[in-house]
Amino acid sequence: MKKFLLFAAMSLVLGAVAISCKSKPKLLTEEQILQKVDSMYQVQVETLGADLDDACDAKFDDLVQTAVDSIIASKN
Repeated sequence: MKKFLLFAAMSLVLGAVAISCKSKPKLLTEEQILQKVDSMYQVQVETLGADLDDACDAKFDDLVQTAVDSIIASKN
């Protein structure tokens, strides 16, 4: 009985290993990887673009005034 249980357990383990080894992961080609990276980049640009434009518009007047003050200060 003990040998039968050991044999059954080993059979299950070997069966599980055999099944798991059959399915190999599909590797992506370099072109597919580049396409995925490019699409992820485009999504981020679309998401962040509007926020960055708003931030730039909000700071633009202050940045121009700082630049003007710096130019005037360097002439004196």
